[in-house]
Amino acid sequence: HTHTCAVHTHLTLPLPCPPIAPRGTHLWEFIRDILIHPELNQNQGLMKWEDRSEGVFKFLKSEAVAQLWGQKKKNSSMTYEKLSRAMRYYYKREILDRVDGRRLVYKFGKNSTGWKVEETRLHGM
Repeated sequence: HTHTCAVHTHLTLPLPCPPIAPRGTHLWEFIRDILIHPELNQNQGLMKWEDRSEGVFKFLKSEAVAQLWGQKKKNSSMTYEKLSRAMRYYYKREILDRVDGRRLVYKFGKNSTGWKVEETRLHGM
């Protein structure tokens, strides 16, 4: 079993890949986890569901989310502009999508998992 890492070479230099990616390593999983665990202190008021059944969510404090992601990735110069550029990588993979005409509003695509109410109940999230 080989483990491959998606490296955003256009954003950063390729980094060695951890043998087993810890939960929430990917940006879309990090976003999902903030949305499904609003009770965690650092997640207060950062994002909200607009329509959970459709997977639609909105950034409320976009720069704060970017800072948090930067901390997780040990990148102190992370900005929302960089974070949103990284999110575009998920569009063609149908993991995330933009909601047309709405700033800071996105939705989970058909290839994302773990955000639906029924999925989170099943896994005790």
